[in-house]
Amino acid sequence: MPHADRPPKLDKQQRAKFNSMGKRDALLLIQSILTMNATTNGFLHLAKDILDLVAKEAMKHNAVEEASSESAHRRLERVLVRMPFHQLALLSVSKANRAEFGEVMVPCIEKLTDDLETARNIDLKV
Repeated sequence: MPHADRPPKLDKQQRAKFNSMGKRDALLLIQSILTMNATTNGFLHLAKDILDLVAKEAMKHNAVEEASSESAHRRLERVLVRMPFHQLALLSVSKANRAEFGEVMVPCIEKLTDDLETARNIDLKV
């Protein structure tokens, strides 16, 4: 697979930065990027359930004092912004590390995938 076609992923340093972030901060960051991604790609109305779930999950966790540099945070954000929506949504499940959240979130991600596929097929027929 050519380099340009590979989906972006976090390198070791970025994973360490992401893992060191508090759950609330990380989930809110992911939620804002998911919102931007869905808005940019025209499926915000279909992604509402996922966005709401991530926001609610973030509020269940305590805020943690940020200990790393702003530049490291920006580098991490630059990679996250380039990730596909579903990959970010699954990253939120991993970061939350709560089975209950995963059990609700994964079916929502699958439903969104199906809804987007259906919408794509309708657009192709028109």
